[in-house]
Amino acid sequence: MNKTKKLLKEGNVALGAWITIQHPDVAELMSTLPFDWLLFDMEHSPAEIYSINMMLP
Repeated sequence: MNKTKKLLKEGNVALGAWITIQHPDVAELMSTLPFDWLLFDMEHSPAEIYSINMMLP
């Protein structure tokens, strides 16, 4: 089961952050922080699917 779904199902809080700066270094830095989830914002930033794919492993 997805880590975030498991936390929520157990009644815990899942902490996360929105990434609006579309740069691979930002995504890498954010992945080192203790968040349960990250969201790549494609509505309120100039991100496109190509730039998101470049930031994922």
